[in-house]
Amino acid sequence: MLECNPKIDWKNILFYALKDHFSNNATYWNQNAIDDLLIRLQEVNHLRNRIAHHEPIWKFKAKNHHKTGVPIYQAATSPSDSISKMVTLNDRLVRFLGWISEDRQKDYLRSHYKRQFDWLVRQEAIDVYKNLKQFQNLPLASVKRQLNSLVKTQCSLEFIHKGSIATLIVGPV
Repeated sequence: MLECNPKIDWKNILFYALKDHFSNNATYWNQNAIDDLLIRLQEVNHLRNRIAHHEPIWKFKAKNHHKTGVPIYQAATSPSDSISKMVTLNDRLVRFLGWISEDRQKDYLRSHYKRQFDWLVRQEAIDVYKNLKQFQNLPLASVKRQLNSLVKTQCSLEFIHKGSIATLIVGPV
């Protein structure tokens, strides 16, 4: 767990840095509030690391508070648990982003990243992934010509262009 340097005035730093946070004065930022913020940031960072290292992102272990041992959340035991946890993480990230900058929060909420996330955290997306047919290897020109019919097949495509391989997973939107 991250520990804060006690010589730094974290109460005022967090109060002024997170200008859109719901706290209305610096005294909100006691050690429990700082710990809670750090736990949430570590959660997001842990997910980021799993994504960056191509590790499974849908498996969530139980999480306990590092000092009190009190459960923060239970382990995911089903796809719906995992979806719910992923949505919660995204909501927390969006809330934190809004505390830093309302404009950046709005940018994200209007972005294609958010639309892709919303599609991926549905049972239908998991079903599409589970039902994918074998990869089809096609040159890029064929993918361009056949894209409409390929989308209907709900298959994953691996296509090659100038020696580079790209993968496209298609399914219903």
